Amino acid sequence: MTPLRVAPGLADMAEHRTALKPLQDEAKELNKQLDTVMVPFRAATAEVPGLLEVAANRAKIRIAQRGMRNGIENPATPEEKKAELKAQFAASTNKFAELDAALTKLTEAKPDAKKAVIEREKILKLIGDNRAKQEPFDLAIKARGNTVQLWQELGGLGGRIALAALLVVAISRGTLLRLFQVPGLLVIPVTYIWLFRDQPGLFQFGMAAAGFLTVAQFSYFGEYLPKIFPLHLRGTGGSFATNVGGRMIGTSAAFLTANIIAPQLPGNTFEQVALAAAITGTGVYAIGLGLSFLLPEPPAEEKH
Repeated sequence: MTPLRVAPGLADMAEHRTALKPLQDEAKELNKQLDTVMVPFRAATAEVPGLLEVAANRAKIRIAQRGMRNGIENPATPEEKKAELKAQFAASTNKFAELDAALTKLTEAKPDAKKAVIEREKILKLIGDNRAKQEPFDLAIKARGNTVQLWQELGGLGGRIALAALLVVAISRGTLLRLFQVPGLLVIPVTYIWLFRDQPGLFQFGMAAAGFLTVAQFSYFGEYLPKIFPLHLRGTGGSFATNVGGRMIGTSAAFLTANIIAPQLPGNTFEQVALAAAITGTGVYAIGLGLSFLLPEPPAEEKH
């Protein structure tokens, strides 16, 4: 499973998750309120020509002003840039006043239409404020996931290099594959169960090891599969085995993990997915290890 699916559930992210929970609940409630006010808003824009355009332009200015305000309040913004933003903010305020006058004029005969526009803007502002409060926590969680993802990718790169180096050693192809499968029977459950739950600071290193062992096997089959087919079937046989076995069947493990196994397990969503990944990953490694003894060796003349 991609680290981005489970990294937010690491123990050192608990404070961020705790802070996000009430904000996310508030966002759900605000979106329900928005759905409610959208009913009279749509009716108003259908009845009053030009109202939808005015409302859209007002919304654009509100969004732009939020960005300007953030830039002005940011200590890292250079003073010259702040001065420029303040000038833009003043200009946008004047423009909004013009749109306010246009809104009043359009809705003179239909005060409920103006009320619908204003109510919608109030809810949208609250949603924007809520999103701004969530952003620091979201960014921290995303950064944690990206760090773990980077370590997994670096491990995978190391696995490719290690396989390339081991290919020059005169050992059987089955033994070569098992060099990566046997450690995986320990690395996968340790990473997704113990490190994930009790050692979050080491989780990224476990993912690096998992990436090393897993990607090395992908590279192994890219080198191995063409050699076991007759010369005239190498391209077809290798592609069929890779795409059907590796992609069509292999990628279905993600659905099995997240949608079938995880919901049956205890814990929160992240803990369920991590434990399910441990079960699925360890199972796949065990099956692969057993089947590795059935793999035929390439013809002697094909070995390098």
